[in-house]
Amino acid sequence: MRKRSTLSIIVIMLVLSLACQALVKPATPTPERIVPSATDAPVSTSTPLIGLVYGTRDDTTGEQALWQIGEDGAPHMILSGYDYAEFSPDGTQAAYYDNVFESGSGCTWLADFAEGQVRPLDCVSTVSIDEASFPASVLSWPQNDPDTLIAILNQTGGGMGGSSGYLGTISLKDGTKKILDPRNQIQNAELSPDGKFIAYGSYDVQSFRSLGWLYSADAGVVQFDPKAYGADYPQVDNPSWSPDQKQIAWGLMGKEFDSAIGVFDLESKTANILHSYQQGITPDMRPTPPAPVWNSDGQWLIVEINAQGKDGQNDVDQSGDWLFRADGSEKYKVDGNFISLSPDNNWVLIIGRGADKLELRVSRLDGSDVSVLGEVDDYVRSALWSPDGRTLAFVDAGQKIHFTETAVWDVYEATGIEASSDISLIDWVPPIQSTFESLTVLPTPTQSLVSDFSCPNAPPTRLQIGATGRVTYTDGSTIRLRSAPEAGDNVIDQLPEGTEFEVIEGPVCTPRIDRTDAFVYWKVKVPLRNGISGWVAEGSFTAYFIEPWP
Repeated sequence: MRKRSTLSIIVIMLVLSLACQALVKPATPTPERIVPSATDAPVSTSTPLIGLVYGTRDDTTGEQALWQIGEDGAPHMILSGYDYAEFSPDGTQAAYYDNVFESGSGCTWLADFAEGQVRPLDCVSTVSIDEASFPASVLSWPQNDPDTLIAILNQTGGGMGGSSGYLGTISLKDGTKKILDPRNQIQNAELSPDGKFIAYGSYDVQSFRSLGWLYSADAGVVQFDPKAYGADYPQVDNPSWSPDQKQIAWGLMGKEFDSAIGVFDLESKTANILHSYQQGITPDMRPTPPAPVWNSDGQWLIVEINAQGKDGQNDVDQSGDWLFRADGSEKYKVDGNFISLSPDNNWVLIIGRGADKLELRVSRLDGSDVSVLGEVDDYVRSALWSPDGRTLAFVDAGQKIHFTETAVWDVYEATGIEASSDISLIDWVPPIQSTFESLTVLPTPTQSLVSDFSCPNAPPTRLQIGATGRVTYTDGSTIRLRSAPEAGDNVIDQLPEGTEFEVIEGPVCTPRIDRTDAFVYWKVKVPLRNGISGWVAEGSFTAYFIEPWP
């Protein structure tokens, strides 16, 4: 009996030892696990894809549409003529844009699925192929103010892209547009998680530098200066808020065009430089690094690095997508092109390059536990996580939608979806009850007489012929009423603050003498000053002199 007991104890200890070894994480990444290909996997229904919105484009016919997988697991057309839209957080509204170069004009549209209508938010006409006007670009849907959109207004640019405009808002109640910062032209901006602050960068033509700015309703426009945080970088751009809003990351550039990614703590006023490198640029371009991407718990950032070696050539070892801990303690280079992080922060999705194809791969943050999900095309909208993180949808190289369960990675093909030459995944929102056929499209407004007006070295105009306005200069000074739309010995009256008027002619763009900026002049009639009429300047980049009223 005693011998048997001893043997049993030895066996039990051996089993426990093996079990403990199995729990220890191996020192090297586990071998790549290839899941069955989509063609070999069992075909499933589209039920796990309920709420998924995708766009289709037929290269032969030019037809475009937006679809959503409904509660019945089948696709339903929600918009026709467009293959992309930006959805509100609750999924009841979507903003989308016309291509102004196709018809010479276009609008930013708002589809309100709850109200069953589509209405124009902002409409423009192009000036030429070299100097075009663009409708407003929606930047964000504030959670704390569902009736307001943060947008870029009064956008202009060339036919090859690179448009810029002014930070502003659009009221979803009455369509009113408001410029928040009339001085700095921008191409992007980042709304803080609580919706109270907007961070953005703007290229300053006088200093030839990219400067950072913060806007809030309470403080207005305030410059973000890295030196106040102990970081001596004269150029800053491309901001990204941390999820808890206590930190903000910026792309930085030093005096010698040395680039860096900086994380700034807004409470302690300290900066943590995650990575410094020499960016592959030409001196006349002066770009800063692109905006980092935070993961959902604020512990990691994804950063795209474009590094240059001492020989002036691309530094292959440094260049690429990197994962950095926000405190700088860890970093991993992604083996491919970064797509996204899973909502649970455990998995990173990339497009990797195989021997003769592009593969969608998923792995742990450190590159271990790799699974290849299928062959794909090289574009970002090819894969999308569900909001709860349990399902991953992707489009393969054959333009078919597939899905897989997170951490299981068995791939299934979605059924009932018609073939298209180009499919892109857009968003995952609650099922929309209305279809495109049930939406009422409201007519576009009559174009303003100043829709083709351009005065790039002046703040955007807020007036038009037939409107009423008032003098709004807030330091108590009067403004000059002139006999002609230009500076000189032509002042015919001084209008005090609060003077109301009617706009009867204009606008006229007049460069200021010996300066790089310009004035926009309007001819106005002042009823309470014996009906006198003359020209007034609308404002400078520091302040508007006149405003629409009421």
